[in-house]
Amino acid sequence: MPKPLLRVEELNKTYLLGKQRVAVLRDISFTVGQGEFVAITGASGSGKSTLLALLGGLDQADSGRIFLGQEEISKLNEKRLAVLRNRRIGFVFQSFHLAPSLNAFENVAFPAELAGDREAAAKAERLLRRVDLWPRYGNFPSQLSGGERQRVAICRALINTPSLILADEPTGNLDSAAAALVLDLLLQIKDEYGVTLVMVTHSPEVAARAGRVIRLSDGRIAA
Repeated sequence: MPKPLLRVEELNKTYLLGKQRVAVLRDISFTVGQGEFVAITGASGSGKSTLLALLGGLDQADSGRIFLGQEEISKLNEKRLAVLRNRRIGFVFQSFHLAPSLNAFENVAFPAELAGDREAAAKAERLLRRVDLWPRYGNFPSQLSGGERQRVAICRALINTPSLILADEPTGNLDSAAAALVLDLLLQIKDEYGVTLVMVTHSPEVAARAGRVIRLSDGRIAA
């Protein structure tokens, strides 16, 4: 196992459904090493996306602890979580989540500008060139294909050189050719930038390319 980057200890999460508490995650514990590609799989409703949201500080667990490096992110307040999410974690979503009023270049540069990085524009250009999208830098999301939008989202996730990328079904809305291209790109980027990749996926083909697979069933780690 490489040096640990992400550590999860006894994580539990419930939601209130009407008047009833429903357990979504139960006693989840695992470690992810630096530079690993770990896939999280399981049937719909098994808790995959909830787990990813907790790992990224987008939601709070009822109990348990999450560490990113030596920092316990499960104890951080929202202000400190916002800084951590912007600088240390990159997110790639199934629905892209690009700002429709910003063009491709502006979408990529925005997180770096938010962090006060004077090199934001240069970094955005380098990343868009890396994914062969520089000719489309002025196009808005509505003017891009699904695969192109996901490549823009990957660039945006990388702009602040995070140590961890969390991807939630990043190929789920793409045709097979675009999905293969995006997956290849993510794995190349992971190696080039030395980032850790944790990906939720329903796809056996995607999971087969991971270094390790965590399978959830009824909110627990089944394998």
